[in-house]
Amino acid sequence: MPPAIRLPRVLSGAGGIAVAVLVMNVGTYAFTMLAARLLGPGEYGAFAALMALILVIGVLQLGVQTAAARRIAAEPDQVDAVAGAVLRVSWRVGLVVAASMLLLSPSSTRCSSSTASCPPRSSRQSCCR
Repeated sequence: MPPAIRLPRVLSGAGGIAVAVLVMNVGTYAFTMLAARLLGPGEYGAFAALMALILVIGVLQLGVQTAAARRIAAEPDQVDAVAGAVLRVSWRVGLVVAASMLLLSPSSTRCSSSTASCPPRSSRQSCCR
């Protein structure tokens, strides 16, 4: 089989996912390097903490996605019902997370702004009161 025909076949399956993951990782690395360079140590620390929080919250989304895939695989004739349930759960989880972030934002803002005035060797806990 000529290489011109094999390439689309590779990219349509797992090869396409591998290429997409590679591009995503390179993009994430470049984004991180630029953000660190442009923001500086203090601001980048706050930005990195926010990105880590988003990563942890993303676990909720992965749980919903996994449960939906499992239910669809077990009951393929109930795709519409499962999709509706997933949509309802996703909205509820999203609203709870958004409300939590709104409630926690004043304390995180106070804590992140007070660390900027801390001496370099002091701990974050002593500054966040």
